[in-house]
Amino acid sequence: MKKNFLTKVALAAFVLSTASCKKDLLNQPPLGVQTDVSYFKTAADLNNTLTAAYNYLQQPTFPAYETARWVFGDVGSDDALKGAGASSFPIPGISEFSTNQQTTTNTIINVYWSSMYNMIAVCNLVLDKQSVVTGDATTITNIANEARFLRAYGYNELVKYFGDVPMPLTYLDPATVAMVKTPKAQVYAQIEKDLTEASALPTKTQWGAANDGRATSGAANALLGKVYMSQKKYIEAEAALKKVVDEGTYSLLSDYGAIFRKTGDNNNPESVFDIKHKSNTGVFPGEGSFNLAFFQPGDAPIGGFGQDEPTEDLQNEFEKGDPRAIYTILFKGDVFPNGATPYTVVNIGTAGGRLNRKFYIPPSEKVANFGSIDEAKSYHIIRYAEVILLYAEALNENGKPAEALAWLNKVRQRARTTPPSDPQRISTVYDLSYTGTLLPDLTTMDKLNLGNAIWHEQRVELSMEGHRRDYLTRTGRLAVRMAAAKGIAAFDEKYTLLPIPQSEIDLSNGQIIQNSGY
Repeated sequence: MKKNFLTKVALAAFVLSTASCKKDLLNQPPLGVQTDVSYFKTAADLNNTLTAAYNYLQQPTFPAYETARWVFGDVGSDDALKGAGASSFPIPGISEFSTNQQTTTNTIINVYWSSMYNMIAVCNLVLDKQSVVTGDATTITNIANEARFLRAYGYNELVKYFGDVPMPLTYLDPATVAMVKTPKAQVYAQIEKDLTEASALPTKTQWGAANDGRATSGAANALLGKVYMSQKKYIEAEAALKKVVDEGTYSLLSDYGAIFRKTGDNNNPESVFDIKHKSNTGVFPGEGSFNLAFFQPGDAPIGGFGQDEPTEDLQNEFEKGDPRAIYTILFKGDVFPNGATPYTVVNIGTAGGRLNRKFYIPPSEKVANFGSIDEAKSYHIIRYAEVILLYAEALNENGKPAEALAWLNKVRQRARTTPPSDPQRISTVYDLSYTGTLLPDLTTMDKLNLGNAIWHEQRVELSMEGHRRDYLTRTGRLAVRMAAAKGIAAFDEKYTLLPIPQSEIDLSNGQIIQNSGY
C-alpha cells in the first residue's frame, strides 16, 4: 500500500514551496502544509477524497487495475490467449496468465494488489473523517456509503483471487503498520456488512445523469448478490439480486451490440456499475481508457498491441447464428470504414486471427488526441444481463426452475433480436447462418441441465469482459476448462489462488504468509 494521495500532495507542495525559498529560510517550520488532519472541514473535502478512491479503478497508466482485470479474467481463463506474438509486444506478466503459471513477482498481480489496497486506504480515510466534516447530513451519509461500496468492491476483488488477505478498516500509515492475513470468512462478512449499508444509496434514477458512474443501491445489491454466490449462499443471493430486479431501474438494451459502442456508454439502462472515461481533456494521459491501446489490432492502420485474443474454444461456444459472436470477437478479414480506403482486419501477431471486439473502436470513430488512449470508452463492471443470469442461477439452485428459465430466456430473447448486421462493419467473415429457430427458449426443468445452460449463457453473454476466471473458480471448473481450451492438462490446483506479491511479503517482514504452493 502507498500513502494517501493527500499526503503526497502535501509533501509535493512542501517541496515546491521550500525549493523557492532563500537559503536562510530553509530551517523555518513548513507553514501551510496540508495534512489529513487540517484538510477535512466540509462535505466537499470528503467528496474530493472519495473521487481519489474512484480514480484507482481507472488510472490512465499501464499496468493498472483495468489491465489486471482483463488479464486475470480473460487471459487467465479459457476465454482468451495473451495475443500478439512475443516479438511484437512481450509482456511476461500477461504471458504467465495465458498458461496459468503465475509467479510471485508478476507485475500485473502486484499492480492489482496495490490498486485495490490504495483504494481501500482512501475509503478508510473517508469513513474515518465523515464525523469531523460539516455539511448536509444526507450528502455526507451518501459519500460514506459510496466509500463502503468501494471498500467492499476492493476486498471482494482481493479475497476471490487471493483468499485470506489483510483487512485494515481504518486509515493506517503503511510505513509504520505491520499487516497480517484475515481469514476469508471474516473478509466476506465485512464485505456483506459494507454492501448492506451501501444499499441505502440513491438509485441510479435518483442520482440522475449528472452522477453517472457513482455507486448506487442497485450496484450495492448486485455486488452483494455476487458475493453471496461466491460463497454458495444461494438463498441470500436470490434475495439480494431480486432487489435489483424489483427496483425497476434497469433493463436490457434491445441491441446487444449497442452496449459496446460509444452510444452505449452514456448512462444506458443496462449499466449497473461502470468504470467511466472521458476523451479530449486536452492533457496527456488524460482520462481516456488506456486499455484500448492494448486491445486494438497491431495492424498498420490501427497501431495497437493486439492483446486479449479470444480462443477457438470461446468461438465454438456460441450457438449457430448467435449475433453476440460478432459483437464479442473481431475476426481476421472483417472490413471497417476508414476514409477512402476501407480497413480489412489482419490482427497481426494473433494465433487464430481473433481479438476482443467489445473494446474495439473503428478508425473512423476515434478521437484525434493521443491515439488509442484518449477514448471515452466505459468498462462495464456489472451489467443488468449479468444480474439476471446470476438471479437465474440462484433460483435454479433454490429449486425454482420455472422462474430461473423465465429470466434465462429474457437474455436469449435479447440476443436473437439483436441485428445480425453490425452497423460499424462493412462486412464480417463470421458465418451467422443457422437452421431451425435462432436461440430458442429453453424448457428443461432438470436442475443439472438447467444449471449447465445458465453457465453457457453466462459465458457467451459476458465473455471478454473480465469475468470468466471468477466464474470458473467459484464453480470449481477452472482446471477442466483450462485443459479443454488451452491443453493445460497438468493443472496445478495451487494456481486457483494467485500468489501474494513477494514485495508485499517482504515489506511485512514475513508477517504476510504466501499462499500455499508458491
